[in-house]
Amino acid sequence: MTSLRRLRSSSDASDSGRPNRRQRLEAEPNSDASVAPLIRDELFYKDGGDCYLQVETHLFKIHRYHLTRGDASVFNDMFLLPSGTKPCQGSTESNPIVLAGDTAERFRGFLTIAYAEPLEFQVAQARLDQVPTLIHCAHFSHKYNITPLLLATLEAMVFALGSTPHLDPHVYISLLGLSKLCAGVRNGVNLPFQSKIQSAVKWGWVSRLSENCEFRQISEALDVGEEYDLHSLLIFGYSHYLEKMALEADALTDTGLLLSPFQNHTWLKPVHRLRILTGLWSQERTWSNFVATVPAFPAGHKCPKRNHNIYCVSAWEQAFRRAVTSPSVLAVPFGAFARRKLKLEAELKPAFESSCISMVLKLEDPLKGLKHGSNHFETAD
Repeated sequence: MTSLRRLRSSSDASDSGRPNRRQRLEAEPNSDASVAPLIRDELFYKDGGDCYLQVETHLFKIHRYHLTRGDASVFNDMFLLPSGTKPCQGSTESNPIVLAGDTAERFRGFLTIAYAEPLEFQVAQARLDQVPTLIHCAHFSHKYNITPLLLATLEAMVFALGSTPHLDPHVYISLLGLSKLCAGVRNGVNLPFQSKIQSAVKWGWVSRLSENCEFRQISEALDVGEEYDLHSLLIFGYSHYLEKMALEADALTDTGLLLSPFQNHTWLKPVHRLRILTGLWSQERTWSNFVATVPAFPAGHKCPKRNHNIYCVSAWEQAFRRAVTSPSVLAVPFGAFARRKLKLEAELKPAFESSCISMVLKLEDPLKGLKHGSNHFETAD
């Protein structure tokens, strides 16, 4: 049986330069050398704590109150178990509660939030840089059914995320995993936390991709979007990937097939390749159909001018034909669908100086024929 002795506290340490900031519980000389020594946690080895817990090789001394919040906490029953003549587990340094399957980092994240009293005020002060800690706390609270901490943590997380949080992709992925785990958790009549978190991740990632991201970064977003069925992220990701390829390609054929760099993108999964090529074909077909017919005036329109058909309709047809064949529009490469649409919009603006046209049409009306979104990237399964 391994016996443990307590080292001196940091206040008793001499100036000899020994590394006593991280205090250790070391085994006696006759202990099993294969057992790693426990490390007293720097942050959560609390004076006055009444509960000892071991997580990995770290020893925590905390106030058990934080583990027993809520009637359904797993720790409530654990502390009520009879111990007979032996001390209750967790009551001494040499007999800590061992939390198997957890990490010291996750438990430390839980305690960081648990000790940040009062929770109801901390929620409204949560910051984006605290999200990783909140994720750890939510996972631990969910695992051990500490409901008050779980709800407060999720509320704080939603507050911190805001609308378009810029985070590293691994944090986005962690948030989506947590949202799936907490799918049934909700507070009152509000939307489930899963929907709130996924929405924040989706638009935050879209905003991040709007910057000058590399192909691999977009591909990672596509992987996650497919896994979690995030339609908005997929639509933007595929469109952005295709447009980025079109603008950076060295060679394009007149049929719109990208010869480079698409063939060299070995990190793309088959589903991504299929959707990108499907989207390219769909966008080009949509463009061809759109430019073939001039958008008509609404039925029943009465122009205050005489000879409406001769002047107004004819002027609109000429303006449209001129816009779709203008050098600036034709110069946009295949695949850069959104850019081509913006160029066309700029070319059409002068036509709306006509009072007749502007009376019945808005600039965006004729552009509705250029459908966008998931329709371009849907494939037959």
